[in-house]
Amino acid sequence: MLLGEGCASPQLSEIDAGLFNAVHSGDPRTVEQNLEHGADPNAVDYAGVGGTPLFSACLSGDVEIVEILLKAGADPNVTSYAGESALMWAASRGHMKVVQQLLSTGADPNIIDMFDRTAKLRAERAGHVEIAKLLSAGR
Repeated sequence: MLLGEGCASPQLSEIDAGLFNAVHSGDPRTVEQNLEHGADPNAVDYAGVGGTPLFSACLSGDVEIVEILLKAGADPNVTSYAGESALMWAASRGHMKVVQQLLSTGADPNIIDMFDRTAKLRAERAGHVEIAKLLSAGR
């Protein structure tokens, strides 16, 4: 069994739960192992906010895990129940390198969540001016 303890939803398959748990733990080696064993980089945790492993990696700003997930086919434009994207989460937390990674792999900076916010607006409201400028340039 790969990383099986943690906070992933019981609705996920064991391998997908292992992937979520490895991402939450910040364990890139176990993330790769779970992906190699068939974990879905776009699995949705329906018990949470409706996010994917990429959301969790973006929230923590884990550049290495974000890269692993993107290379494995994680979709940077999947949205949560509230219409939030991984880019929004990274931008609002001030994770510049992750924002750059996401943009370079096709993340859409113009996605609008259910509260009419874009990643740029979320970065501005959180005081991340340089990220907001980058997102303005990406339009």
